[in-house]
Amino acid sequence: MITSRSIRTFSVLPILSLASLTAIAALSSACGAPTDAASDNVDSEDNLRSGVVRVYADAAFGGDKLSLSVGDHDLTGTSFNDVASSLRIFGDYTVEAFADAGFKGKSVTLTADTASLGAMAKTISSIRVRAGATSTTPTPTPTSTSTGTPTPTPPPASGALVGWASVTAMGLKGTTGGAGGTTYSVSTIADFNARAAGDGAATIQIAAPLKGDVAIGSNKTIVGVAGGAIHGHIDMKSSVNVIVRNLKVVGYNCTDNADCQSGADAITVTKGAHHLWFDHCDISDGSDGNLDITHASDYVTISWTKFSYSGARSGGHQFSNLIGHTDDNPEDEGHLKVTFHHDWWADNVGERMPRIRYGQVHSFNNLFTAVGNNYCIRAGVRSSVLTENDTFIGVDTPFDLGGGEVLSRGNIFTKTTGNTLGTGKAFTPPYSYTLDATAGVEAAVRSGAGVK
Repeated sequence: MITSRSIRTFSVLPILSLASLTAIAALSSACGAPTDAASDNVDSEDNLRSGVVRVYADAAFGGDKLSLSVGDHDLTGTSFNDVASSLRIFGDYTVEAFADAGFKGKSVTLTADTASLGAMAKTISSIRVRAGATSTTPTPTPTSTSTGTPTPTPPPASGALVGWASVTAMGLKGTTGGAGGTTYSVSTIADFNARAAGDGAATIQIAAPLKGDVAIGSNKTIVGVAGGAIHGHIDMKSSVNVIVRNLKVVGYNCTDNADCQSGADAITVTKGAHHLWFDHCDISDGSDGNLDITHASDYVTISWTKFSYSGARSGGHQFSNLIGHTDDNPEDEGHLKVTFHHDWWADNVGERMPRIRYGQVHSFNNLFTAVGNNYCIRAGVRSSVLTENDTFIGVDTPFDLGGGEVLSRGNIFTKTTGNTLGTGKAFTPPYSYTLDATAGVEAAVRSGAGVK
């Protein structure tokens, strides 16, 4: 089992008929309030056999046992943890129970008739029946639900890590985030900050929209699930080995300071943070920037992420990504190594896609459609930028040369104005990567970037 707590064996009673399962869908969303609504989700025992059933108990649930059967299959004799708060049935009717720290050994009892669904909804947070193939020998990750809310299913696994965050350096062999740690589901700012603090490995699933300021320590994986988002500011000061995935982040949009540049970024990476991977995120409306990387931070990959602003600002400060905050900052020398790939600078971005000082920045297979902008990529003091197979559509000044070097290879410029020429040289990345054909970049990034 998944915890060191005592384990009891309960008799599993044949009380759930498959016929009634055709009427059962999610009684609530993964993090919403229970409801007695139901709709068809599976239509045969064959579907169920290759699918997954999850049962979640809410904090008020009462009783002392777990009882379940599926169709004609009696699951009598299955062992459950006596503090189980969720139950999973996999393909061959393998049953596993998962516990959270606060559960009190309550029961889950499912009944067969549709009329009982309303009563069940008062005590069971959600029932899910999902058709589709699953392994008959599953090895799911134990999940601790720190708030007592149902643990939502995480999004599909991301692709392989590519770019600077994959490089072995500074004592790390790439970026692994919270691998090997406990998984938590959070739905409040206070809970998030408590789980994200410190250096202990953890995966934190954001299961509801959070509003306010949050900070992320080291060795963490942050995942948005079931509509999870952060509306406010994420501080990543000196953070090491962090993955942020499938997360919508909306900044304060200058409501924190009428002088936008004096307000907070949507995400700030600073003070030597390193080995960070942002993947499939949607980041918008940062008061100052959307995602700024400064003060000797290093080894960062940003992939399949969309940057935008919700509208025009009176002050015009819609500057998305700053790498290096000033021309005179010797601590940045040899740092600020960042990879952008399959990212999209979209509506209302005016500048900084990105704007670089000192750093070595690799941009490939990205999409730039921020019509009405001032410039896209600015290579500032002591910077080196390699841009490959990027697509620029309808934008002004794809490359602004401000003292750095730019090597442009395989890029497409459609209805652009301003400079499209680099300086002809740049650094050589020390990692392997595969370029997609430029002709397919626009379609791939429009469909693939952002939260999924």
